[in-house]
Amino acid sequence: MRVAALPDVFNAAGRQRSSRADRGHGGKVFSGIHTVIRGIKKGRIKTYGEVAQQAAVSVRTVVWALKSCPPDVPWHRVLGKGGRILLASRSPRLGARQAHLLSQEGWQVSNWTVSRRPSPKKARNKRKN
Repeated sequence: MRVAALPDVFNAAGRQRSSRADRGHGGKVFSGIHTVIRGIKKGRIKTYGEVAQQAAVSVRTVVWALKSCPPDVPWHRVLGKGGRILLASRSPRLGARQAHLLSQEGWQVSNWTVSRRPSPKKARNKRKN
């Protein structure tokens, strides 16, 4: 009887390799993504795609990294394309939390979409005209 060779996704012991295990909470890939997100200053936002491009990973990997964020990572500053809070479709409670955190930083949230509030200085200039 001939034994088939193990596919490349298995290690020598016959256990399936898990790319997620390598990238867990303390993994190099996830920590790189978390570093990029930590660099987003208060009052600023980035899309999943921008974070992925900066960290040289896929968007899907960014999503996985956000699921295991340490407490010091400002996860709420990462949005979908067009300023959409994508988390709301999976968890309305977490979507509401993200919307609340963004509104505290000066963002206006309407229908799970984020837009910038006009600064007080610009608002004053509009009233004068």
